[in-house]
Amino acid sequence: MYHQPSRKYPWLLIIALGLITIIALIRLPDLQVEITAEGMMVRNPDAIALNENTIQTFGSENVTVVYLEDENLFDPDNLAAVRQALVHIQSIPQVHHAVSLFSI
Repeated sequence: MYHQPSRKYPWLLIIALGLITIIALIRLPDLQVEITAEGMMVRNPDAIALNENTIQTFGSENVTVVYLEDENLFDPDNLAAVRQALVHIQSIPQVHHAVSLFSI
């Protein structure tokens, strides 16, 4: 019969988990949370300059993904509603380009 080490040596497991917790707590002040894309960008001045030049040349690219899920998504009435929603989205002045199942 297989013997579980955690059952046979519970204090060893508690000590190991305690040590892992203490190590994690010691490192906690170094934890950084980035909530903006700028904070995750590289800090290489050449790469930043190239990125800014590309944005000035081609414009920025902001992408929004719309995901639809329905058991009867391909029902003709549902597809007509999706197509109509796409027409409304494409009519928004800030929308430059839209890709959908209808355009692929």
